[in-house]
Amino acid sequence: KEVPVEVNYMGEPAEGYMATGVVVSDPAAVRIAGTTYALSGISKISIPEDRLDITGASGNLSETVDLRDYLPDNVSLADSSFNGKVTATVYIEPIVEKELEIPAQNVTITNVPEGMSAELPETEEPYVLNVSGLAEFIDPLLQNGIRGVVDIAAWMEEQELTELEPGTYTIPITFGLAEEVTAEEITV
Repeated sequence: KEVPVEVNYMGEPAEGYMATGVVVSDPAAVRIAGTTYALSGISKISIPEDRLDITGASGNLSETVDLRDYLPDNVSLADSSFNGKVTATVYIEPIVEKELEIPAQNVTITNVPEGMSAELPETEEPYVLNVSGLAEFIDPLLQNGIRGVVDIAAWMEEQELTELEPGTYTIPITFGLAEEVTAEEITV
């Protein structure tokens, strides 16, 4: 039976770096042998997370791992020419930071309580949004394409408010960014 090799890891890379989420085993799959019963419950061979600790890493981490250590009882490698060793790699990249200037007209207000109206402070100045994350998510961000929303109902729920008095409130802007992007909070 041919099964994939699953690589797990633990730890946090060095300050200013993060794991990309890409983890590779070379080879990616192996052939195993055993009784039908023994093989029926196996869908993969997992390398446990404590075998690959990325703590403090500032670049890709590769380890040679002997899969024979992780085979279930009564299961062996089927290919006699394969020594059981795989190269497991966790990809780690530097965190990229970028300052975006979001045009004021790209920010709107939603979910205003019934019977009330709301407006943003008049400004011609763009909102400065500092973002960080992996280059693949940060590099494509275009400041004119990012929209911001001031969701009054969501803010009221967070603050455990059921109604608002007329007045001025400071509420965060929510930007439509991928979850892989970290953004500093901006309030209006």
